Amino acid sequence: MSFIKKIEKDYNEDLISLKELEEMRNKYSNLKNSDKLILDQQSVNKDFNSLTDDLRVEDSLKSSILKKDSLDGSYSTSSVGMFINNFSSNGRIRRLEFGLSIFIYYGVTYLIGYTLGYMGVTDGVTYGLGILYMSIIPMLIWFIMQCAKRCHDMGNSGWYQLIPFYILWMLFAEGENKENKYGFNPKG
Repeated sequence: MSFIKKIEKDYNEDLISLKELEEMRNKYSNLKNSDKLILDQQSVNKDFNSLTDDLRVEDSLKSSILKKDSLDGSYSTSSVGMFINNFSSNGRIRRLEFGLSIFIYYGVTYLIGYTLGYMGVTDGVTYGLGILYMSIIPMLIWFIMQCAKRCHDMGNSGWYQLIPFYILWMLFAEGENKENKYGFNPKG
């Protein structure tokens, strides 16, 4: 019996919302064209503002993901790693994640070059270089962001990656063991 009552209640609510929709449609059709334009513009602005508010809330929730450390009971963002906010330089990543980033970058870049060469789009030396470079740019940007996160883990600015051979230091050096101005310790 309760199931049937629930269906009747949902049906009645749908009827009410249909009646309200029909009333709104009638009011809208009675407006002048200039009033309709203003009303449409106001509703677009309202939808845009609510969407941007939703995105701000989603970003703040992502940045506040907390994971409880089992050793000392403290909270950290160690669950937020290299695959969260891929094209952002915010945060920190560990040596292992940075090493994986290097393999991913060179692997995907090789596959792109190989695929374009196999299809005859480029030979990598004389023709089709523009297409090759344009297809590799997103991976290059991703890798630069990963390098910046690794610099942050070591307590340095992301610009440090421009120092020659600093990538080797980033690969083998230990990160800061405490929270720094770039975020929580990714180890926890």
